Amino acid sequence: MANFQFEDFSTKVVSNDPTVAPSTSLEEHTLESFEQGYKAGWDDAVEAQKDDQKRISADFSRHLQELSFTLTEARTQVIQSITPLLQEMVHKVLPKVSMAGLSQAILEQVVEIAKTHANTPIEIIVAPTNETALQHLIGDNSTLDVTVISEPSFAQGLASIRFAESEVKIDLDSVIQNFEVALSQFLTKNKEAV
Repeated sequence: MANFQFEDFSTKVVSNDPTVAPSTSLEEHTLESFEQGYKAGWDDAVEAQKDDQKRISADFSRHLQELSFTLTEARTQVIQSITPLLQEMVHKVLPKVSMAGLSQAILEQVVEIAKTHANTPIEIIVAPTNETALQHLIGDNSTLDVTVISEPSFAQGLASIRFAESEVKIDLDSVIQNFEVALSQFLTKNKEAV
């Protein structure tokens, strides 16, 4: 009968790895393999977390862009829908309101002037279309020495108040023009933003 001997694996580890010493016990080799596996698993987990964070960041950025685009679209639609109303107000309503406000603004200036320059004659120069309304308004204040002068070259929203070698100008037309320019610039910027 042939004598057959089994190889003994309990005491020595056979390995082609140069870092594993031939005298390393099985327990040490198992511990080292466990450490390498643990490190590889940890590295995989860190890499997976980085990938998840990149994906979440990309999704968040995409959602923010979509939300921003939706908000811009909504804002643009609202502005486009109210543009005719705004233009109508600037061209028709504001001039009428300013004409009504012109007399009040003149009266307020005259009262202030009268407080600081008592008994000083005051001249108010206005467009012919404003003369009658202003005469009625000033006529109610008979204690003031005020003269209303019609000047054909004056625009409807323009008035000049002269007193004691001084002059105060009220120019509501220029306020309306500035408002028209501001509205036009706003609407142009909105179109460019779209």
